[in-house]
Amino acid sequence: VLIEGGELLILPFIEDLFGELRRFSFKIHIITNGILIDERFAFLLSQLNGDVGVSLDGPTFEKNRFRFSDYTTYKKVLKGINLLVESGVNTYINCTITKDNADDFPQLVDLASSLGVKGIVLQQLHCVGNTSPDFFKEHFLSFQQELKIKNWLKSLPQYYPNIELVNSEVTFFSDIPERYERVCD
Repeated sequence: VLIEGGELLILPFIEDLFGELRRFSFKIHIITNGILIDERFAFLLSQLNGDVGVSLDGPTFEKNRFRFSDYTTYKKVLKGINLLVESGVNTYINCTITKDNADDFPQLVDLASSLGVKGIVLQQLHCVGNTSPDFFKEHFLSFQQELKIKNWLKSLPQYYPNIELVNSEVTFFSDIPERYERVCD
């Protein structure tokens, strides 16, 4: 069961939902921005059968400036990731690869390793909501960046054997802008 969309930890009934989910043997996947993770949520999430993905689009605040309003929030998310890991939660970093952060992928892997997360989930850029087609075209990976990412992915297990790479969507990007151009219109 995948639970995502907005920020689920703000839901007033989230603790009740977690309690109900524990009654079933489903594997639960939760995606969060990580801002609200504290000791209590880390404990609650550790009681579920599943994993938590925290959205980070790069190793620094600057690379996450569209996601977090300030540096303090970024640091709070890193602390939340630490709390999840310390609580025994299978924790992943969810990263949308774009032209803006592709060259920072090795540093993101370094950060993931230093935080002790189980792995990184790579996702391609999607045209959703009110995002303009121009934004999508401007931020999608170049072919050269795609090749560089593919090479890094091949060498990742050699240098980071404890980091699992969940290649959810990232395999061959080259034809994606044309395919998604229709969706963005």
